[in-house]
Amino acid sequence: MFIEAAICLSEMVDPESLKAGALYPPLEQLRNISALVAATTIECAIRDGQSKLTFSSRGEVLAFVHAGMWSPPQFDEPATFYMRADGDQAADYLDEDDTPHLCT
Repeated sequence: MFIEAAICLSEMVDPESLKAGALYPPLEQLRNISALVAATTIECAIRDGQSKLTFSSRGEVLAFVHAGMWSPPQFDEPATFYMRADGDQAADYLDEDDTPHLCT
């Protein structure tokens, strides 16, 4: 399973990038690459009898993977960081009147 995931990942590095010394595909493609590696791993687990999941096509496997992927929240304004009294950094957001809203 790990070997098939590694092969899947290695096949996503184009020849020009390999010649330039890249070992991995571009970071900008991380979400799509992660989905393809996960789909390959799922298909391998199904084929080897290590999963009870069933799919009729690779497209169904990819849809299943994408449905379970975490997406970072989108904010209208960038986070402002403050130092808490205990010394830990916390991402806080300013309210409309510029009053800090503390994340605890």
